[in-house]
Amino acid sequence: MFQGSEASLSSVQRDFDAIKALAEAEKPKHNTKVTKLKTKPSEAKVVEAEEGEKDHPSEDCAGYHRQLESTVCLMREMLSLQEVEMVELKELVLSHQAPSEPTQHLRDQLSQMKNELKASVLELRGEVQELQQDREVLRRELGAVREELHLRDRTVQSLREQLQSLKSTCKHQAQTPDSQPSTSTLTETNPVQIQPIPISTPTLTETSPAAQSQQQLFPNHRVVKLWCPKAENAFELLTKQNLGEPSHIIVHTGTNDLRIQQERVAESVRRVAERATQTFPSSKITISTILPRTDFHPQTIQRINAAISRGCAPMPNVHIAHHPTLRLDSLHDHVHLQKGVVSILARTLKDVALGRSPSSPPRISRRPPSLHPAGLYFSPPQRDPTTQRPQHHHQRSPPRPRAPPAGHVSPPLRHHRPGPAPQHQSPAQQQEQHSYAAALKGPASTSNTDMGEIKHLLSLICTRLMGCVQ
Repeated sequence: MFQGSEASLSSVQRDFDAIKALAEAEKPKHNTKVTKLKTKPSEAKVVEAEEGEKDHPSEDCAGYHRQLESTVCLMREMLSLQEVEMVELKELVLSHQAPSEPTQHLRDQLSQMKNELKASVLELRGEVQELQQDREVLRRELGAVREELHLRDRTVQSLREQLQSLKSTCKHQAQTPDSQPSTSTLTETNPVQIQPIPISTPTLTETSPAAQSQQQLFPNHRVVKLWCPKAENAFELLTKQNLGEPSHIIVHTGTNDLRIQQERVAESVRRVAERATQTFPSSKITISTILPRTDFHPQTIQRINAAISRGCAPMPNVHIAHHPTLRLDSLHDHVHLQKGVVSILARTLKDVALGRSPSSPPRISRRPPSLHPAGLYFSPPQRDPTTQRPQHHHQRSPPRPRAPPAGHVSPPLRHHRPGPAPQHQSPAQQQEQHSYAAALKGPASTSNTDMGEIKHLLSLICTRLMGCVQ
């Protein structure tokens, strides 16, 4: 009987004949005994005789048998070792072959996923590069569009300036008999470019006097007009290299700084006035107050103007030009004055610069002016939109109103013309008739002229009350 693995059995089957021969040669006696038992009694004697002959083998046969036994034992040991090794090898092969199929499948899936991920990454990289290229192209296009828009804005602005320049040349020329030395005017306009001696003004801005040419504003004088869009520009222009030795300097700036500086504009204007009085101590300097704007509360403008007056009060050669008759209804937009009101502002600046009293006093009787809490003088209600000559804090004397010229038109009240002044009334009667209380108690059939004066009185009273509240 054979026992072992299938590999051992297959090798035994191949070598069965040799093993059988060796086994028979190793056990001859046993085989003979078995043969004797199986033979017939008649044949027993013959077999015994043959065995008798064989009971005494020769020495050569004994040596051969011993050698054969040792060889068989050695082969058995080797076969046993080979059988053990074959069993171990088979178990090892089976242990490795059992999980190989799922592992290979997983490996295939993993490699497939890696390939797909690599392809996706490459595709995403290509898309990202395309997006970057598109972004750069869009950036360049956006830059070109911005430059084109800036160029278009500059072109439109230049065309507007040319249009306003043409309009300004057609304005009415004011005739003034006064004669004064050369005067330098600093005004502010929207254009950023600073020109030393402009021929005409580009726009009708809050610096409406810029719309008046030098010949119209001072026809008998040599005038140099310098643009100063902001108070800082006016501060830089106030040098002897730019102005020389002028006898009069008119500064109208600060309105364009309201959006950024708010109420700090008063300090900027004060610095401009201080620079002017330090650089030109012998010149008469006229500082214009801030004009009203619809995008700023009137009280804010009043506080700024009051601060300007207080800041410029210690300067002996600085005079303030107030514009109480220029109100919000004098604007055609939120900043710029109407075309018909430009001459009013120009006349006010001219009167203050030349030390003249207003050319058109109020139509009501003379009464002492009240002092604004901030140190500002307000002229009495008047039909002509001009202001009195601003006085210094040590020269506070009320202005002297004069009789208005015949047929004079009042720009603030643009929708009607005032009638002639009463001719046969005493001053007391005029004061009583045109006072605020008399207007309230008067008959219902009040004339348009009286109503306009009442409106103007109410406006001045509100202005003073707001100044007191501040």
